[in-house]
Amino acid sequence: MIPHIQPSDLPAPENLPVAESALATSPAEIIAQHQTRPAVLVDQSLVAEESWADSMRGTVRWKTLLSAGLTPTESMVCGIAIMSAGDSFAPHSHPDPEIYFGIEGEADVIIDGTVHRLKPGVALFIPGGAVHGVPMTDQSCRWFYSFACDAFSDIVYNFIDDTAP
Repeated sequence: MIPHIQPSDLPAPENLPVAESALATSPAEIIAQHQTRPAVLVDQSLVAEESWADSMRGTVRWKTLLSAGLTPTESMVCGIAIMSAGDSFAPHSHPDPEIYFGIEGEADVIIDGTVHRLKPGVALFIPGGAVHGVPMTDQSCRWFYSFACDAFSDIVYNFIDDTAP
């Protein structure tokens, strides 16, 4: 039988700092103390599509949603990649890890020679330096992408067959 212990049966803690009462600070005061800047809201329907100037890099298009220089944000870049049937994204690498999250349609993503099926609800982590790309798709697809860096312009893309300067 396990004896029942009351809090009053325990020894009093010694030399512990006394915390301020949580009730002494209002929720608005707590938020004001911890919020360093306002949240940023971006409606993707208002963001223009971008693409590579050199079609050898692929015909993928994207919308950069959050990126320093475009939005008052730091530490994260994210957006939506868009491919129509017949589009591709040439094999490339970049030092920064990347995450894909399938939104619509399906596509094969080849990472260091291994095929991974991206589809709605599937998250895919791409290690920094990994060679990856999306071969020609047979259907349209969209995915959310994210990098842990300040700005899209900070990402150094190295295309495998890139002959551009």
